[in-house]
Amino acid sequence: MARLSRDHVLIPVFAVVLLAVLGVVGLAVWNARDRGDGAAPVGLETSFDPLAATRAEILAAFDGYIRASVEANRRGDPYYDGLALYTDGVLRLQIAQSIMTHNDNGRYYLGELKSEATVESIDMDADPPTATISACIDATDYHLVYREDNSPVPGAATGMRYKAEAIATMNTDGRWLIVASAAHRDQAC
Repeated sequence: MARLSRDHVLIPVFAVVLLAVLGVVGLAVWNARDRGDGAAPVGLETSFDPLAATRAEILAAFDGYIRASVEANRRGDPYYDGLALYTDGVLRLQIAQSIMTHNDNGRYYLGELKSEATVESIDMDADPPTATISACIDATDYHLVYREDNSPVPGAATGMRYKAEAIATMNTDGRWLIVASAAHRDQAC
C-alpha cells in the first residue's frame, strides 16, 4: 500500500482554503452590488467620475478667465487676446467696458486675484453643454489704483475674500468658456 507524503496532503488543503477565501470575497462583492448601496469590501475601489476630465477642463477655463482678466486690467487692454480664450458673450463685453471705464479715469487694478473653484453641476444634455461653478475669490492683494503713481483710489473697496458664481458653456470647438460671472462681495469665504 502506497503511503501519502505530507506534501500530498497539504496541497489539497491549501487549495480548499484558497477557494474558500476567494468565495467569501466574491460573495461580498456580489452582495454589495445587489444591495445597490455602493458598499464594497474594504480595499476595493468603487468610485469613478466619468466627468472628471470635463470638470478639470471647466476649472482650467475658470482659472484662465481669472488670469486673463487680471492681465487685461493690468495692461489696460479691453481687447486682450487672452480674454477670447476663456470668456465669451456678455461677460467679455462687461470686462472690456470695465477696463475702458478705468482707462478713462486713469485707474487700474494692481496685484493678483486668487481663486478656489468647484464645479457644482454639469449638464451635457443642454444645448450648448453648461456648467455652474462656485468659487472663493481672494482679492486681498488686488487694489484699484491710479495708473500714474499706483496710489489707492479713495473710496474703492479694499481687498477681501468673497464668494462668486460663474456659468461655463462648451463652445462649438469643444472648449469651455466662461459666459457669466457674479461676485458676491457681501458673502465672505
